Amino acid sequence: MRMRFKRKKQTDAGTILLHWLLAGSLVVSTLTGLRFAVQMPDTGYLAWVEPMLPVAKIWIIHIFAGVSVMALAIAYLFYLRSTGLSRRIWPDRARLAALKTPGPARWGAVNVLLYWVLFACLAAQIVTGLMLHRGYGGEFVDLHLVVTFVIIGYAVAHVLAHFAMGGTTQLMRVLRPSAIPSASNAGAAASKAPFHKKSSLAGARILALSGIAGMLVGGAYLYLDRMSRDVLYVGRIDKAAAEGLNTDLWNGVWSDARPLLVHTNQGVNLGGSGASLVEIRAVHDEDTIYFAFTWEDPTRSLKHAPLVKAEDGWHALFSKPRDERQSGFQNVSTRTEYSTESHSNLEGGLNEDKFAIMLANVEKPFGPGAFHPGAKPLHDKPASFSGRGQHYTEDGSSVNLWLWHADGMESGRCENNRVGPPTKPTTAELRGQTLYKGGYAGLPAQAVDYENFTPQSPRDPAVAVQPVRLPRDLAAARAAMGQIDLDPEHGDQDITRWYLREEESAPYAPEIDARIPVGTVVPGLVAVAPRSLLDWDVQCRARWASGRWTLLAQRKLDTHHGDDIAISRKTFMWVGVFDHTAANHTRHIRPLRLEMNP
Repeated sequence: MRMRFKRKKQTDAGTILLHWLLAGSLVVSTLTGLRFAVQMPDTGYLAWVEPMLPVAKIWIIHIFAGVSVMALAIAYLFYLRSTGLSRRIWPDRARLAALKTPGPARWGAVNVLLYWVLFACLAAQIVTGLMLHRGYGGEFVDLHLVVTFVIIGYAVAHVLAHFAMGGTTQLMRVLRPSAIPSASNAGAAASKAPFHKKSSLAGARILALSGIAGMLVGGAYLYLDRMSRDVLYVGRIDKAAAEGLNTDLWNGVWSDARPLLVHTNQGVNLGGSGASLVEIRAVHDEDTIYFAFTWEDPTRSLKHAPLVKAEDGWHALFSKPRDERQSGFQNVSTRTEYSTESHSNLEGGLNEDKFAIMLANVEKPFGPGAFHPGAKPLHDKPASFSGRGQHYTEDGSSVNLWLWHADGMESGRCENNRVGPPTKPTTAELRGQTLYKGGYAGLPAQAVDYENFTPQSPRDPAVAVQPVRLPRDLAAARAAMGQIDLDPEHGDQDITRWYLREEESAPYAPEIDARIPVGTVVPGLVAVAPRSLLDWDVQCRARWASGRWTLLAQRKLDTHHGDDIAISRKTFMWVGVFDHTAANHTRHIRPLRLEMNP
């Protein structure tokens, strides 16, 4: 008696190849995308998955994975049309009617509907991803994340529906290739034939052409992206005109300078949007470049973790007291109960506004590659003190980072720092006595202020700290702060000053502390004593009015000093806005290129 064997189900080789390439691209895109998502202020529910997420080169990996998804989607559409297989995913009347029929036919129809859910999700991911890459945030960020979760859910439903349709035999067909049909032989007979007997040159040609179509689309996007970089035109002025530059942008040189608008997003605060539109103007004379930055910020925020004296000692308020009604000076004086969130979650807390300008002379098309998210991005180095990540470069290059503090306007300078390769941790950093900052080098000579408590102090308002300095004249310090309001969403008056000058304060001493009553509030920052400006300093001055900061910054084109980059038409720029936040600033991916007029 002759035994009959049931032939195992197969899938054409082209579908198998494109299926697994797309699945791999989606996995990489999802993992790197979730790495960004866990840093968002309202995604604490993702904390459990954070240790499994990648940290190295995630910007460029995420973008190339996204471009791969776009290219493979185009390739698959081309493949379906060219092979005549598009009818197997078409939700025609017969398939929809099968939804009422129990058994494999119903699950086959469900799978077809799931395919169209995936197609809609891929379209949404591609569109929102393109918008994010071009600098738009807000609802695009939220939709991009929601669609990511839908795709994860689709993957589970897709596997379960195939299992319901035919068990493990149906699942395994995606590993068993058959011949690639052409439009003329895409009937059932072709799909049932063994791969080694029915493989045809026509099918291979269709698959190759499909791949080429996808690569052309992906390559075209990368090319057009590079050719459409935002350019900041830097006009030439004479020395006399430069001497009259101020924060009034409506007259004189600034009114003639061509502004560049940059959308920055994925920050926090800023009226709840987490985004700010930055307007940049620039001019130069024979040896100095001058920038004018204007950005949206609804509040003037000057306070940085002010110190409040309680019965058990001093507390640095990284956030407001638990009871929001107790934000007045008189009421705070009797309270010792404070918010105990971790420092990494205090992005809406009591911090000063800041603005960052990063400059590099090496073109890095998808960000400067100088920030790596995660609580411990360097496995052999100390963890990030903020829990969000660390700044360092991986290619040995160094970039300049100018940082302006809203409370440091008296100094007339921005900090001029560096980001380079990770440094070797010191003994104090390994013990957690001082903060390890990766490759971020905040140069002491460039500092404009420092915190009024030790760097190793816990970022917990419930834990008492010891001030570094206390005011000599308590009444004068109190008057300088003006009306004390500890709600971070309330702005500070223009005339207020939320830092201690070194010359008007004294190092902490128990006898000075004993004379200060419980309930006293003192600034959480100490301003560095003024010094003469040097040729390599980044000079800054700013003003806030009607919900916008305007910052002027200038520096020699070539300082011939240390690691300062020489600014030229080879220079690229990124900017970031901090709205009363410690670390979570806005950002943009694509660099700005400076175009210097001779």
